Amino acid sequence: MARPKITKRQKKILMVFYIVALAFLIFIVFIYLPLNKRLSMLKNELHSIEMQVSQIKKAVGEGRPLEEAITFFKNRLEILDRKFPDKDETILRELSTLAVKTGVEVVSMRPQKKKIIQDINGLPIKINVCYVQEMPITMNLKAPYKTIGEFVKLLREDFPVFVRIDMVHMQRAEAPAGGALDVTLDLDTYLICARLE
Repeated sequence: MARPKITKRQKKILMVFYIVALAFLIFIVFIYLPLNKRLSMLKNELHSIEMQVSQIKKAVGEGRPLEEAITFFKNRLEILDRKFPDKDETILRELSTLAVKTGVEVVSMRPQKKKIIQDINGLPIKINVCYVQEMPITMNLKAPYKTIGEFVKLLREDFPVFVRIDMVHMQRAEAPAGGALDVTLDLDTYLICARLE
């Protein structure tokens, strides 16, 4: 039984179909999914801020004196200001302090170029009147597995600056001393700035 031959027209249709499918796949992987991930993160932050506003309204509504409610609000704002510092040195200092506290050896710490975070419409995201910047940092660390685990746990749960762990890569150190690992840690850290750079 002879196989049916594909005509030139059918080949062109298949070629167009493959090109459209590839373009759609590139759009999904490189544009839609990263923006969707960032939007989800920002929605969570917005929800957190809305909860704080709700607590303030509740505090004022429960008959607390206005001065006490304002003090409560100022304390919350100070916490938010510390979570989004205005200088990259603050983040680097906090990372170094945490490493020393947990006994992790920092081999290198490489901050990358900062960029303004934009919403899905391409507009810069602001907190109050300040723009939010993302500054990726790559850290090369050396420590035993348990110590690295403690470092990452504190980074996620109790770090004074808002940070997101992008990637962790571990491998056994070349000259293992006490089960040390060479670890590459990619972080996304966030700052605020008063004007666009």
